[in-house]
Amino acid sequence: MNKPKIAVLGGGVTGLTTAYLLLSSGYEVTVFEKNSTAGGMIETTRESGYVIDKGAAGFIDVTPATLKLIKDLQLKNELVSVSAFKRFVLKNGSLFPMPSTVTDFFSTPLFNYKSKLKILAEPFVPRTKNGYAVTVQDFITRRLGPEFFDYYFEPFVSSVYAGSGADINIASSYPDLFAIEQKYGSIIAGIQKALAESKKKSNRSSGFQGNYITFKNGMSVFTNALISRLGINLTTVAEVESVTKNEDGFAVSFFHTGRKKRYDCDYVVSALPAYALSAVLGENYSNLKKDLLKIKYSSLGSLFVTFKKADLGIPFDGSAIMIPGAEKMPFLTVLCNSEINTASAPPDESAFTILFGGEDNGDLLKKEPAEIKKELISAFSGILKIKNKPVTTNLRIWKNAVPRYHKGYDKILRNLNDFEEINRGFFATGTFTGGVPVGECIRNAEKTFGRIKNHIDKKV
Repeated sequence: MNKPKIAVLGGGVTGLTTAYLLLSSGYEVTVFEKNSTAGGMIETTRESGYVIDKGAAGFIDVTPATLKLIKDLQLKNELVSVSAFKRFVLKNGSLFPMPSTVTDFFSTPLFNYKSKLKILAEPFVPRTKNGYAVTVQDFITRRLGPEFFDYYFEPFVSSVYAGSGADINIASSYPDLFAIEQKYGSIIAGIQKALAESKKKSNRSSGFQGNYITFKNGMSVFTNALISRLGINLTTVAEVESVTKNEDGFAVSFFHTGRKKRYDCDYVVSALPAYALSAVLGENYSNLKKDLLKIKYSSLGSLFVTFKKADLGIPFDGSAIMIPGAEKMPFLTVLCNSEINTASAPPDESAFTILFGGEDNGDLLKKEPAEIKKELISAFSGILKIKNKPVTTNLRIWKNAVPRYHKGYDKILRNLNDFEEINRGFFATGTFTGGVPVGECIRNAEKTFGRIKNHIDKKV
């Protein structure tokens, strides 16, 4: 019996991981990536003693498959795993440790006594009726109060989804958290129970456990390992024009080296952004095409910057600085690379990645690079009282980087499921179907692989 031929559209983390899992299981796979290099928002530069991750600099290990994947790719010696990821929150110009235990929540100066009483009352708040119709902001504020949202949850939201959470729904953006609330009627009690159950099962499938992971020589070590394993099964500079269903399966039309080509296959996996998937679908699916174009994407920027440690007026030993929108800073969050991975900069320097842009600070992305750097460095230097100019900087802009899961997103997902039912053998995945962080992309790839395998096994 011939091996099923599978086309994977898009060479980001989800596409590469899905393709690798399929190839490892004996299927014939071809990945089509429009750019000259695959990897999506993972891009690393190594130069003059610096390891510069211009996109994702690490991820939370949320699935047992992650460490197995790293082991299979023979990357254990490259692995940097941080169990104690120390976050600080900016409030009124000062930094406070982010609470991580029940005791911390009631002793921290981040919240007033009314907010702390609201936290105690959370188990008595009724369940949410429709998570797709409720924003993240409304969900958290109703259960835990506005101050908890502003100075605890919103900084997490903006660091992942590049926005405040006022326009994205809770069920799509934080499905694990929403499921906890639905199951237990309380997110505080529910998380504790979910963690206890997860420990008994010795896995991290709850989504609330796991270490922060990166690699000594940067995140591209991970994607490059996937690319290497795929070898000739990965075609770059290949822009897909259309996908057509026929009697034998599917026909993928694409442009490569200036020529239009066709790839016939049994199955198609789309790991494309929503707007790119809309462009390759036929006019017979005009309603779905329109729905996919309704999904907004935020653009992001990252500025890698280092300072001499002696120039930091406030010595910093944390992993990240979380920035609430209420602080009106020109950036979303700051990662302290040198505290996480000592190889990221020379020993006498502190390295940071400043993430900016998104829904609330999108205008900054339109400025000239020199202006962007000046504004970001000035604002950040004020937080840590930095005395002198940076030693090195590296700026990267990512256009249409993060999907926004608006209210009513479930309608789009239902239409997408209907499309898959009509076009058996077509599987849609990627960040717009669930999960933006790298760890979620890996989990999404694992689920997609499982769906495809089950479908093929049933046919056999």
